[in-house]
Amino acid sequence: MKKAFVTGGTGFIGSHLIEHLIELGVDVTALIRQRKKWLEGLPIHFVEGDIRVVESLRESLSQVDTFIHCAAILTGTTQEQLDRVNVQSTVALVKEAIDQGVETIVVLSSLAALGPSSDGIAVQDNTKACPVSMYGESKKRMEEALSRLDLGSSRLIVIRPPAVYGPREEHIFQFFKAGNMRVSPLMGQSKDGSFSIVHVHDLVIGIAQAAQMNSKVLGAGEIDFFLLSGPKPVKWAELIDATQLALGHSTFVVPIAPFVLRGLGAILETVGGALGQSPMLNREKAVELSLEWVCSHDKATSTFDYQPMMDLQSGVLETVTWYRKHKWMS
Repeated sequence: MKKAFVTGGTGFIGSHLIEHLIELGVDVTALIRQRKKWLEGLPIHFVEGDIRVVESLRESLSQVDTFIHCAAILTGTTQEQLDRVNVQSTVALVKEAIDQGVETIVVLSSLAALGPSSDGIAVQDNTKACPVSMYGESKKRMEEALSRLDLGSSRLIVIRPPAVYGPREEHIFQFFKAGNMRVSPLMGQSKDGSFSIVHVHDLVIGIAQAAQMNSKVLGAGEIDFFLLSGPKPVKWAELIDATQLALGHSTFVVPIAPFVLRGLGAILETVGGALGQSPMLNREKAVELSLEWVCSHDKATSTFDYQPMMDLQSGVLETVTWYRKHKWMS
């Protein structure tokens, strides 16, 4: 990988990925709309455009050997709205990258495309897809559409992370923010409930490793899928303990039963809809939070030696320290 074009670079995962690619000596081009945000001052090329307008990205795609597509929308009021960006725009962009002869194409998907685990059995990359949300369904449809493409001389890698945390993240941040106010909400799960989570540093290292896979492992015209999770599944009790230690004070654990969580999600979704907004907690997110999300990265480890190193305590401490330093919380 010598030259890479990245979409979603001003976002949480994309900005960390670009920083890592720069460390690797990659010549990076990033798509932006107007603001550079976290990319301000970095030695990269900027292209103003829109992922929904493929023509605006054609020239940039023709000049790179690697295309990494991180851009997506997480929430929407209808399946059509999510599909328009996560499926249709993604497929159009990948087709254009193929037409421009890009050697390696990497697309960010999600564990949500496969759906939750059950009975402590980790989801594998070959698990039958059973998404439980419109977002998950949009990622499933995206993966299916990509699998049907004629890749020509390109190879395609689809990355499926579980929940991702770290500096700049805005959703799991709400959990740490509550902890800073001495409350740890236990949403829809018991303290012994397990889930997979990955620190953004581990994730972007894994994405870069996947993109640099030997062509003998994944060659031209081939597609493969990889879950990239943290070192091991964690329990809610472990996350609460790590948060308390990072914050430097205890918190009051507030169990929120699944039916209460779903009711709250319904209320916030109704209010948000009336205001023309998509709240972070809605009916579907409430359902997701009450389920088990454990996955395995064994395939990635055996294929390109993916080895997540960030333990939960170190990752939470780094994340909380960043939030405080940047005044996201006191």
